[in-house]
Amino acid sequence: MPKMGSEPDVAMYNNLMHQWCKMGKVDKAEELFHKMVSKGPRPDTITCNTLLKGLCKRAAFKTAESLFLKMDNLGVLSDVVTYNTLVDVFCKKGEMKKAEDLVNEMIFEGLKPNVVTYNVLVDGFCKKGKTEKALKWIQEMVSRGLEPDIVTYNTVVRGFCKKGEIEKAEKLVSQMVSMGLEPDVVTYNIIIDGFCKKGRVDKAEELLAEIVCEGYEPNVVTYNTLMVGFSSKGEWDKVEKVFYKAVCEGLVPSVSMYSTLIFVLCEKGEMRKAEELVSEMSCKGLLDDSKMYNIFVEKLCKKVSIDHVEKLLLPNNKGMRSS
Repeated sequence: MPKMGSEPDVAMYNNLMHQWCKMGKVDKAEELFHKMVSKGPRPDTITCNTLLKGLCKRAAFKTAESLFLKMDNLGVLSDVVTYNTLVDVFCKKGEMKKAEDLVNEMIFEGLKPNVVTYNVLVDGFCKKGKTEKALKWIQEMVSRGLEPDIVTYNTVVRGFCKKGEIEKAEKLVSQMVSMGLEPDVVTYNIIIDGFCKKGRVDKAEELLAEIVCEGYEPNVVTYNTLMVGFSSKGEWDKVEKVFYKAVCEGLVPSVSMYSTLIFVLCEKGEMRKAEELVSEMSCKGLLDDSKMYNIFVEKLCKKVSIDHVEKLLLPNNKGMRSS
């Protein structure tokens, strides 16, 4: 670290840029970068990577691309982190050909793509609905001596479920197990959600029972997904049953779980019970955060008449809050 009164070095600038980006003030980080370019010290790879990540987090993709191209002129070497950040940019923009070209460029430049590189590509193709292409990149990954991780497989499982191809998702999970990679709760939550979205809530319930027997612990997401599934089928009693089963398991219901059950109770005309749940949420502090409160109100208004929402909230002195 430089002495007081001496010129700050590149490490100090990098640290300041990191802090600005961490605070979400990427414009301040950009100002520092331009100052370094014009007056010194000369930016290095860490400088550019820090700013690239900050720009991408702010979705300033064009500026990020421009910075990447400028690095060569500044004599700054790109590394795997640099390329991964830009691959992620193209994937987020849906420009998969550019993302693939960039990975090939990495290899040409003598850099080795890592698990992160391939996971980003796999995610990009799955979001475009091109799950088979995603699987080809997993094969490429394996051929280069890299092992797909749980994130890799969960991404493709989600991709299949999003397309309604649950059987392919289940087959991929079996493949994971045969390769010695254990699925996690996220894996099964994705498949349970897939079944529910196809209206096969009975299959989702069966799968939940199976994973519990295998020692997995369902979480709030698992139960909320099942509740939404039963709600969409009009099976009101099962929604309530799942809610209280989660409570019995020691889980703290989420705002989504409460809003789903409150909707069901309103549909059943059980307004007193619905009011009690709103009061319970308030006592637990779930409505203290204005943003969370507004999300709750928004969810209710989508499912319940505004008259009912007023009856539920106004008796508890809960007016509409601003975010």
